[in-house]
This record gives sequence, C-alpha cells and structure tokens, in this order.
Amino acid sequence: MNLLSSVFRRSNAHGWLLFSGPSPAIEERALERLLEITNPSSRGLILATGEHYAIVGPWTEDLSALLEIEIDHVDLKSLQPTEFEKYLRDSDLLLCASANLDPWLPSFSQIALPILNEFRDDRNRVCWFVGDAALPMGEWIFDLQQNTYQAGVEWLPGCLVLHEEGDLEDLMPVQDILQNKPFSYALNLVEGATLALGPAGEVDLWGTPPPAIILGRSWLSS
Repeated sequence: MNLLSSVFRRSNAHGWLLFSGPSPAIEERALERLLEITNPSSRGLILATGEHYAIVGPWTEDLSALLEIEIDHVDLKSLQPTEFEKYLRDSDLLLCASANLDPWLPSFSQIALPILNEFRDDRNRVCWFVGDAALPMGEWIFDLQQNTYQAGVEWLPGCLVLHEEGDLEDLMPVQDILQNKPFSYALNLVEGATLALGPAGEVDLWGTPPPAIILGRSWLSS
C-alpha cells in the first residue's frame, strides 16, 4: 500500500467518494474516470439547499450532459428522513452541495452513513461532496468563526477537511490537530480541486491547483 492510500483511510469502503472545493472543475482526467465508473442507466441526485443550487446548478447540468445521466435536484431542507433514505438507496450518483454546513452533519451521521455502509461495489456508486457539504466528512470540523474544532462524521478518519485561502500555519486549532492527533492530516480543497477515492484504494487528485495535503507530525516521523 502506498503512502496516499495509507493516508486516505475510509470508514465507508464501498463505491467512490469524491470531495471538492466550492466550484469543482470537470477536467478531462476527471471526466474519463467518471465515464469508467458510471453508465447511462444510472440515476443521479443532487442534494443542495435552495440558495446554493443557483451556484452549482450549471455545473450539475454540464455533468449530466457529459455523463448522459439524468440528475434530479432535491432541496435537503425540505426532505423528510424516510424520503432521504429512499433517495439514497435509489441514486447511483449522489451529489451533495451546499454553502451552509448546518444540514449536513445530522443528516449524514444519523441517516446516510448507516445506509451507505450497506452498499456494495456492484453498482459503482459515487458520492460526491461539494463545498461546505465536504467539511463534516472528516474526523474533525474546523469552525472558522469560533476558531475551534468539533467532531465530524468521520468518513475520512484522521482528516480535517478545509477549503481555506492563505496560510494554514496561522490557524492554531489546525496546528493543534496536526501536532497532537496521531496520523492526522489536513485536506484543503481549494477552488476547483477534487479528491477522488476508489473502493480498491485508488487515489486521484483532480483540478488545478489540486487539493493541498498537510500531514501531521505522526506521518512525518513514521
């Protein structure tokens, strides 16, 4: 197992997991891989709060046309738990996009994680988290307003997911995690960057610039 596969551990080992900054790019390499793991008979779904769909809607329409997959839009705020569960079970391409973190943590920790962990690889399911929807997927969530961190959903153990501009050295809670939490790392998803993780340990870094990865002290001394 190479270093990247060791770093990017997964609690959900089935299908593909994609994590993007606020505005993901659909570059040639990304499109080629997506065409390999999806097919025209797939069903797609984008979960996005209404105000954010205006931003990601054109991207979703482009993705739908390029993959030849119909992608339905559902406002996460209007979903009942039973409806959410049905959409999760029926969708092969699940896109989660938001500029607001609040709906995602309870929805995915309490409802989505148990369901998606049941899935196997025969459907080549893709879960793609965009913008603030990607932030809770690590082991910790950084609160920029309070300058602290809290527990995340932990689909990426040891990870702190960010999409920050500038020098991360100035964010003391981030440095606290990297210095003191064993085998931790920060994943900074800048504008246009995407991390793609496959079920067999595949690691793809898409976009320009690619995601920034800052390894904690344990990795550097191992």
